Amino acid sequence: MDRKGQKTLFRFWTGHNRLKTHLYKTYKISHTDFFSCGETAETVKHVLQDCQNYRMLRQAVWSSPTDLQTKLWDTIEELEKTNSFIHQMGVTI
Repeated sequence: MDRKGQKTLFRFWTGHNRLKTHLYKTYKISHTDFFSCGETAETVKHVLQDCQNYRMLRQAVWSSPTDLQTKLWDTIEELEKTNSFIHQMGVTI
């Protein structure tokens, strides 16, 4: 896995990332912690599992339902899928 992919996963694992929840709660940089979809807070779980804005992309990357544990802590193949998903979303982590 390249360095960028490693950094993305490390940021997800530690919670120190550029998602609005972290920026809002830790630094008060964002005016809200809600994701652009307006559904709920922008968290790792919401981005990887629940956001309806990325449902089709999620299905394209993971052909069958995949739990969060697998997306973040499984084989290198699964971790590469997670990085691919984030890259295709265009979200800065």
